[in-house]
Amino acid sequence: MVAIQQQMVAAKKNERGNVPKELKRLCKEFDFTAGILKRKLEKGIDEK
Repeated sequence: MVAIQQQMVAAKKNERGNVPKELKRLCKEFDFTAGILKRKLEKGIDEK
């Protein structure tokens, strides 16, 4: 049981570590810049 819990913790850490890479890949794929994302986050996603 302890080994499974340790594997779950390691998997979650690995998943969080991949977020920046995935974000960078998506920005490149959809031609977003950091400025576009920053403005969207400042305004809120629902606002246009």
